[in-house]
Amino acid sequence: MPKIQNQKNYKNQNKVERLKEAAVRHGIECHDIDEAIPFYEAAPCENVIHGKNNTLIVLGRDRPSIRSSGFGGRGGTQCGKIDLIAGLASSFSRDGPPDSDTIVNPNFALDASRIYISQRSNIDAYMGIAEAVRDSSKASAAIAIKSDCIRIVGRKNIKIVTGKARFEGLGRDGELNASGGKEQIPGTISFIAGNYTEEEEKMMINFLDPAGGQSRKIKKLQSLVKGENLIEAFEEALELIDELATLVDQNNQKIINLASSYAAHVHISTPPGFPVVPTTQIPAGLKIAMQGAGQVAYSKLMQKKTLFFKENFLKQTGPLYINSKHVYTT
Repeated sequence: MPKIQNQKNYKNQNKVERLKEAAVRHGIECHDIDEAIPFYEAAPCENVIHGKNNTLIVLGRDRPSIRSSGFGGRGGTQCGKIDLIAGLASSFSRDGPPDSDTIVNPNFALDASRIYISQRSNIDAYMGIAEAVRDSSKASAAIAIKSDCIRIVGRKNIKIVTGKARFEGLGRDGELNASGGKEQIPGTISFIAGNYTEEEEKMMINFLDPAGGQSRKIKKLQSLVKGENLIEAFEEALELIDELATLVDQNNQKIINLASSYAAHVHISTPPGFPVVPTTQIPAGLKIAMQGAGQVAYSKLMQKKTLFFKENFLKQTGPLYINSKHVYTT
């Protein structure tokens, strides 16, 4: 368990003072240090705040990388941006960022950590993010966060929300998007591990014929399942199975009764040569025939119940569709 320290280490402080007297930029206890910091190529419209340790805050117009990129690069308006960078060109080489004799631009592939806030951008294209369902980011306001590791911690709770805010007094259309447009349906939430959403080839196993496997294309990005709807679907499916098992048991019992009746009958032919109906089978046969007619109707009802099950739980238009229409995952 990590320990929060709030006391000064006096032995270390003495070492710091000695190095300071020797004019060494040692960096201990966050003193100044000598390290490679590249030269940032600022655009004319940008106001750049430089930190001492390869950190920047850039205020200007939308450009994810070189000065000709983004909406700002093509002369667009209404595309203001705030770009926070820690570790500019951090992975420029295996040795880290270059020195100040190398001019660099921001780059989502090379910068260590970055928060990009833009009034108008094509953020998915800037960051090379895989496509998902109904998630176009073209010419949209966006906030992007990228680093090796990202943590979001809520001591009480965390909400991830798409759609309009619940404000009063905004009229019939409610909250508009950043361009003043109407958002008619909630946007999607996509969890994309590995940053690819293309279909995958999978070999389907046939347990009855292990050598006869079949290749199929499987969707990589799929809807998340709604747990409570799925529970209700399972419960109803089990009820259908129970009803079917009862129907099978009843049929088995009728077959047993009919077989027992045939086994007990007495066949008498007087005079010889005339066909005689075994009278002991007539009541049993009629009874089972009448019961069978009822079971045919019940079987039709079971088919309808199965159809209703599919419509309610397995169709996207169903009221209890087990998959989410807005949340997807790989």
